[in-house]
Amino acid sequence: MVKQLVILTAFGIIFPNAVFSQNNNRVSWQSGLFNCFFDGSSILNKPRVVDFLFDFKGVEVMHRIRKSQISLEYMSLQGTYQYALNSGKADAPAQYINKERKFITGFYNRTLPVNSHWSFLYGVGISYSWGGGSLHHYAFDNGFFTESYVTSYYSEDIGLNLKAGIEYTPIKWLTIYSNFNFLGSVYQKNTIDFSKKYTESYHKNIPSKYAVSWRFGVGFNYGKIAADTIVGKTKNRITMQTGLFHCFFDGTPMVNVNHRKKTEPFSRILYSSFGGQLRRQLNNRNAVMLEYMYHKRSYWDVIPELKNAVVDIKYNTMNATYERNMPVSKFEFTYGGGLNYRMGNESIVVDHLELYNYANQVYYEPVKKNRKLNDFGVNIRVGVEYTPRKWLTVFSKVDLLGFFYMNDRAVINEIQQDYFVNGYPRRFDLSWRFGIGFNF
Repeated sequence: MVKQLVILTAFGIIFPNAVFSQNNNRVSWQSGLFNCFFDGSSILNKPRVVDFLFDFKGVEVMHRIRKSQISLEYMSLQGTYQYALNSGKADAPAQYINKERKFITGFYNRTLPVNSHWSFLYGVGISYSWGGGSLHHYAFDNGFFTESYVTSYYSEDIGLNLKAGIEYTPIKWLTIYSNFNFLGSVYQKNTIDFSKKYTESYHKNIPSKYAVSWRFGVGFNYGKIAADTIVGKTKNRITMQTGLFHCFFDGTPMVNVNHRKKTEPFSRILYSSFGGQLRRQLNNRNAVMLEYMYHKRSYWDVIPELKNAVVDIKYNTMNATYERNMPVSKFEFTYGGGLNYRMGNESIVVDHLELYNYANQVYYEPVKKNRKLNDFGVNIRVGVEYTPRKWLTVFSKVDLLGFFYMNDRAVINEIQQDYFVNGYPRRFDLSWRFGIGFNF
């Protein structure tokens, strides 16, 4: 998330204030609902599972120059696949278990107006992407239960994009659109050692060098709202933000310093969250806001061996906050509080089974419990804001979230009574956030 915030901030500062005070700009939320990677992974999950679609989610900032557009976008894909166990079939094709990819793309587009509301769009772009995946090869019986042989990889790509689609603008400040996006990689660096025998069961396009996605989005044309709102009152703000550091007060590391891979020294250092916020300034000192933050992480690589701890999390947190601001020179000091709702899930290692492999060597298999989250809490936050341009604000804030109601008490009680997991359940979440906001 740091990469995209830096790039979007630079994009805004390079262009003069006059550019963003005209009627030519858009901030969009978009999703690639259907995606094909040509690597053997499915486009749709089975209907009975929760994650039916492996969809991209992201944002785009666009500036229009007559019939042309330039834009920057950030897209993220995190999917878990349904797969069939290849019992005893060591040479069976490897199947995806999960995949995580992130993309930053710069586009140049052309528009062909059909009428006052509809237009056709096509364009080209350059993309940088990073991420990886895990694959199931085969399953075998170790004498106690069925175990799966799994491999994983990480890759970074630079590629070219082609885009074509349609846009519909029913009112001046709102645009709804759909487009097809094709990505082809021209440079790729990955961690796969293709001299290893297990790679023989990989699809020939792993890691994927091609992708096609069908996208849908909604954009807010903030340059087309009344001029007094844009350059005068600027009471509204759309924000992109990341919680770079999270502390849960249970011993979970905030950064991955000691367990980085030599082949990827700068990847997966931070366990950060990301999200967006809509903010409304009520008057000179008071504001209200709605916010969504997404946090998905795995701690398997950094948890000490044979330690009981939270190892996987997926948090979707929604927040409504009231905030006060105090001008301090060119900056503003802010403070406030609000209500939170968090849904998602946690996987917790609660014990370890001592087992023996075929060579009579001892190894330990973790025993996990899973808790479904539907939790309610309150938060307090303080921070500073800096507005170098009337339409642009950058900020840093510290947010402390505490939960007073936690769902799935049966799992919590079982862990507390029958096992020892330090600091569980996680009632507190302290994060240090950074963000960029567009004022209109």
